[in-house]
Amino acid sequence: MSISQGLKHMAKPALLALFITAVASFAVFLVSSRYPSIFGQWTAGVSVIALFIAMLIAITEVLELRELKSIAAKTNDLVAQQELDSAIRERVAKFFRVESPGLASVDRVYTCYYPHFFLDRPLPAITHGDYFALQVLTKHLGSGALDLIGVEKSELTQPPMDRSEDSLGEIFICSPAANSVLRRVLPDLEEGDLEAALRGRDLPCWFVEPRDSDGFQASVDSASGRRIAYRREEGSGVEIRPSPCESIYREHSRDPGSTRDHITTVDDLAILGRLSRDGRSIILISGIHQYGTWIAAEFLDRLLRRSSFDARRDFLGTGEVVAVIEGTFDQRLLSVGRARCEHLWRRSQSGGWEYVPLYE
Repeated sequence: MSISQGLKHMAKPALLALFITAVASFAVFLVSSRYPSIFGQWTAGVSVIALFIAMLIAITEVLELRELKSIAAKTNDLVAQQELDSAIRERVAKFFRVESPGLASVDRVYTCYYPHFFLDRPLPAITHGDYFALQVLTKHLGSGALDLIGVEKSELTQPPMDRSEDSLGEIFICSPAANSVLRRVLPDLEEGDLEAALRGRDLPCWFVEPRDSDGFQASVDSASGRRIAYRREEGSGVEIRPSPCESIYREHSRDPGSTRDHITTVDDLAILGRLSRDGRSIILISGIHQYGTWIAAEFLDRLLRRSSFDARRDFLGTGEVVAVIEGTFDQRLLSVGRARCEHLWRRSQSGGWEYVPLYE
């Protein structure tokens, strides 16, 4: 029985007793007024006083019951919120493999590498999508569980990897094209034998970065563009998925500012994953472009917050999992609309990657 139901159950006999008292007092008043010689005027006066007191008590009880119902409603909301918070913390603990998510002080932390860049200001700048991903991580893990390290795109500024015993592992924001530390851990794929390259990374999917004839990253208006290569199953052919927003980047590269007025929504791709390397976790929230990173972070946030979600069992399992995420970013609202898992793989007991059909 809920609190509000219990109050209703308690209120019925109390109100019935007050109603009977009021009716009896009113009846005595009428009889004593009708036959004053028998009951006397003092009886009528007492009845009036009793009726007034009964009405006052009834009004007081009604007001108290209303207040109790309000308290009960707030208590029910609080209990429901606590149950929801507890469920979210449990999901966070499973995905990130932490014991006490959300606490300000923890024994072990994730080292989170995110790209930043310097303009003509003393402090570095961060793209909106990467910043949103950091906010999602801070909200669910707590600031105490994150050691945030900004890295520049230049390969000359790679900081050393933190391999201390207090670290749970690494979280990488954005793709290897922008995150120089991730590029050192898991380099992007080059044109050529992509199946062998994926096998060498021990991944079912990864980023393909266009390069010029000298082997350097090609300009953003390269005809091939940034893509994700993946194979559904071991031995199957490699499929290529280009970023849907490459054309927007090319247009902006040719004519800066030309996309501001007519581009309202942007589709992009990302890789969201949890890997294990040497007993440590590697979390990937990596979009082809910043829109993809924002979409992947929103997908992760929904995965942790909502009571029902596709493929939650695989994402919150104990093994490794990698997914290609696709969705739509609304430029006007600065928010993600659609965010869905397009392809999903989980580590099998044999050590390979097992493709998980989601919408077939």
